[in-house]
Amino acid sequence: MQCSEDARIFTWTYKGTVNNQRVTFKCGMDFGTNLSNITYGELTVERSLYVTPSNTTSVSTQKPDPPTNVSAVCKETSMTVLWRSGYDGGYNQSFKVVILNSETNQTTYYSIISDQGEAEIMEVTFDSLSSTTLYIVSVQATNIFGTAELDADVHCTTLSAPKTGQSDMISAVGIGACIESAVIILVLTSIVVLFYKKRINENKERNSMYQTTARHESNIKALQKAEESRRNGLDASDYGIRQQHLKNDIVPI
Repeated sequence: MQCSEDARIFTWTYKGTVNNQRVTFKCGMDFGTNLSNITYGELTVERSLYVTPSNTTSVSTQKPDPPTNVSAVCKETSMTVLWRSGYDGGYNQSFKVVILNSETNQTTYYSIISDQGEAEIMEVTFDSLSSTTLYIVSVQATNIFGTAELDADVHCTTLSAPKTGQSDMISAVGIGACIESAVIILVLTSIVVLFYKKRINENKERNSMYQTTARHESNIKALQKAEESRRNGLDASDYGIRQQHLKNDIVPI
């Protein structure tokens, strides 16, 4: 602290660190000339800032980035919502998925869905929804600094459920197709069986004819051999008779 010569003006200096920065303040006060009626007045304020060297990287904190690549896949009574998580703002974030039934204005939501890391694909599935209904989807990211959500909502319409009559007809058509397929298979099997039976019968007839022919040829050969033997026997008998006649015809001298 310093004082002026007339002891009316006092000045002082403050040095310290604020938000990782070295700060110097110089201030002065005028107490006036009449000590019975002191007035305070600020004379000067000076400030100089010096960045404190640090080896650590300062991480900014803010509300998270909104989710990206939000999409929805609808079935008859269910919907799967997918999105990609963004920067969490330097603090843990969670997600909330809200769907709005456009016909009843009823909302259904999943809240406090834990973050799986930046740029990760995340998904949730809603069940027991109305068929043939338009739903409006919104995905939000939240941390202690605030909430961010996609500017444009995503729309998804659930599929129509088949009617009872159509379902019965589809079942009947399916059963009819099965019966028709079974009949075709049965007919083809019967044709194949008949074909093989015919082939077997033809082979049997061919074998029977072959055996009959062979027996016939064998009989013919036996007859031919018997005939040849008979002829040979007759020739021998005739020769003996001729010799006997020759002996009878010779007259002794």
